[in-house]
Amino acid sequence: MDWQIVTVDGKPIGKAPKQDSVRTIALDSHTLQELRDHRDRMDEARKKAADAGLPWPEHGSVFVREGGAPINPDYLTDRFDLPEPNSGRSGCGFIPARCDSMGAAAGRINGCR
Repeated sequence: MDWQIVTVDGKPIGKAPKQDSVRTIALDSHTLQELRDHRDRMDEARKKAADAGLPWPEHGSVFVREGGAPINPDYLTDRFDLPEPNSGRSGCGFIPARCDSMGAAAGRINGCR
């Protein structure tokens, strides 16, 4: 992660993470392939937008809304708090977690059953 997105006064702001929070993580081959496939889908979406004469914002985000707009981090946090329809479950509640001494945990989901 080169960039951290935080919300200030309801607006997403990008900033470099603190130096002591910079980590390298290992990804398994399945996750790497999923990310490559996602990149290919995004390349295709950019091409279709360009062919249609529509702008595609370039901001370096991996995951974006339809049309290329960045996703507000509060939207994602709020999604964890919504109950899953017809499941009888309450929201999961996303709880940011500190990395352990091995740097393994970036976050955890608590309360999902």
